[in-house]
Amino acid sequence: MDLNTYLDGETEAAIGDRETWTCDSDGKAAWLVRMIARARARKLAVIAQAEAEIGKVQEWVSLELGAPERDEEWAMAHLTAYATAQRDRGRKSIRTSHGTIGTRPSGGGLLVDETTLLDWLRDAHPDWIETVEKPPTKTALKGLLAVTDGVALDPATSEIVPGVEVAPSGVSVTVKTEE
Repeated sequence: MDLNTYLDGETEAAIGDRETWTCDSDGKAAWLVRMIARARARKLAVIAQAEAEIGKVQEWVSLELGAPERDEEWAMAHLTAYATAQRDRGRKSIRTSHGTIGTRPSGGGLLVDETTLLDWLRDAHPDWIETVEKPPTKTALKGLLAVTDGVALDPATSEIVPGVEVAPSGVSVTVKTEE
C-alpha cells in the first residue's frame, strides 16, 4: 500500500459522515488538496484513455466509410449528368424503383463584399444602410457608470440607471495542486 492510499484511508475513515464533516485545520485542508489533485489526475487519465479509444474508433470509421463514400460520389456524378440532360429535355424529376432523382434551379444568389458595398452605399444610397442600436458591453459600462451603495448611477446626473443591477460580490476559491 502506498503512502497516499494509507493516508487517504485513515482520513476517509475519520470523516465518518460527509454531511457533518468540516475542514477546520491545515492538516485537513492538505488532505482535501491531495484529494482534489488525485481526482484531477484520475479525470485526466480517464479523458486520455477515452481520447485514445476515440482515435481508434475514428480511424475505423474512416476506413469503413471510404468505399461507400467513393461509391456515392461516383454514382452522384453520373446521376447529376443524366438528370441535368433530362431536365434540358423538360423532365424535372425521374422516378426509379429505388427512389426519385429531382432537379431544381440553383445559384444566382448574391456574393457580397460588405466593406466595398458599404463604401458605395454611403455615397449613393445612405438611406439603404441599416443602423443597429445596441448598448455598450458590460466591460464598457463599468467604466462609464458610477456604483454607489450597490446601485448603478449616471455619473453626470447621479440618476439611477434603469436596466442595470449591480451583482453582489463574493469570494472565489481556487485550488492549485502541486504536480
